[in-house]
This record gives sequence, structure tokens and C-alpha cells, in this order.
Amino acid sequence: MKKNSWMQQFLSNINREKQKFSEKDYRFYHVERLIKVAGFIDKNSSSCPECQNLKSHVLELSAGLGKYIHGGTRDRIYFERIYENAVVHLRKTHRFYPSYYHNYLYTFLGFIIGAVAGALIYFLFQGIFGMRAVLIFSLLGLFFGQIWGRRKDNQVRYEGRKL
Repeated sequence: MKKNSWMQQFLSNINREKQKFSEKDYRFYHVERLIKVAGFIDKNSSSCPECQNLKSHVLELSAGLGKYIHGGTRDRIYFERIYENAVVHLRKTHRFYPSYYHNYLYTFLGFIIGAVAGALIYFLFQGIFGMRAVLIFSLLGLFFGQIWGRRKDNQVRYEGRKL
């Protein structure tokens, strides 16, 4: 993949700023994912005006990364806000998703749907099933939510839309 001058400048900023913080901070603040996000923004910036706007903010983050990580609370909040705006834009507009996004989402939804279905069964057939219906249907919802979410995450990974 040929890197343009914006991406080269971004990566050189990251490499220069990387010396200002520890490996633990590098992982904690998801700098590796920031690099992926910047790549996706760069790839989509020719057709998306919001991505074009985000490029300047992400480049600013890369230039002052040490300041944003070790600076005051206001600097960290600014870093997290810009970073989260970029991730939300990629997720909603371009359908790029973080790891295990669908797995967590569908597991939660499966649990809720299973619990509601179990509660309905409990209230309709109190003498037969009792409270076990809520437990059993909640667990079934968790199980099927895990399967459904894992399939969706594998599909996203296969299509190359994983952040």
C-alpha cells in the first residue's frame, strides 16, 4: 500500500512522539488503533468531507501525542474526544468496527431478549416452569447472542472492516 505525504507525516509524528511516553501508555491509549483509524480516514478522505475534516484533527493529535497523554486533564479529554469522534464516524458512516463489537452487542441483546421471554413464560405458566424459565431463557439468549455476534465479527474481519 503506497502511503501519501499526509500518512507519512502522521507516522513520523507518532514515531517522534513515541519516545515521550512508555510502552504501557502506548497500549493504554490505543496508539496502535489510532494508526489504523488514521489509515482508514486517509483512505476514505477523498470521498468523505467529514474524513477530510478529521484528518487535520488526527494530524494535530499525532504531533502533540506526548502532551495529550502526559498533559493535564483538559488535554487528555481533548485527545479522547477527537479520537472517539473519529471512531464513531468510521463506525456509523463507513461501517468499520472495533474488535468484538458485535459479540458484546449481540450477547447483551440476547440476554435481555432471553430474560424478557423467560419472564413471559414465567407469568403465563407459573405452575409449570417457575423462575427457572427466566434463568434458562437468559442463558439461551446469551448462548445464541455469542454465536451470532462471533459470526458477525468474523464477517467484519473477513471484509477488512475491523479497527
